Amino acid sequence: MRNGKDEHVGTIIGPDVTFEGNLISKECLRIEGSIRGRVECESLLIISTTAKVEAEVICEDVYVAGEVRGNVLGKNLVEVTQQGRIIGNITTANLVMEPGAIFEGKCNMNGRSDEHPVPRHLSLAAPITTSTHAGSTAH
Repeated sequence: MRNGKDEHVGTIIGPDVTFEGNLISKECLRIEGSIRGRVECESLLIISTTAKVEAEVICEDVYVAGEVRGNVLGKNLVEVTQQGRIIGNITTANLVMEPGAIFEGKCNMNGRSDEHPVPRHLSLAAPITTSTHAGSTAH
């Protein structure tokens, strides 16, 4: 994940800031404080470890290292770090959850389309079979 290192952050909501209402940004947005309401971003949204977000989130990419309470729509990607927590539903094309991440809700993965089908050799169209040896015993 980009995790904000390769993208210029246009706006930072600092750790001592509390915001209530609709927050809309066309550029990369980093939240370190508290937000309540709705967050829309046409680019990457970074929710830092100190952030507490109670909002509906609609962004291109969402990186969660803090806490989100509300539904998250990451049009391209949602990534949740081991410190991250999402309490709400996730809708995204691609989801990355690090071990230790907390997620309570439903997830809708809408990333597969006719434009990018799963390669035949990766699909589970053919049944998976297992073999057992009937009559074998262990001594």
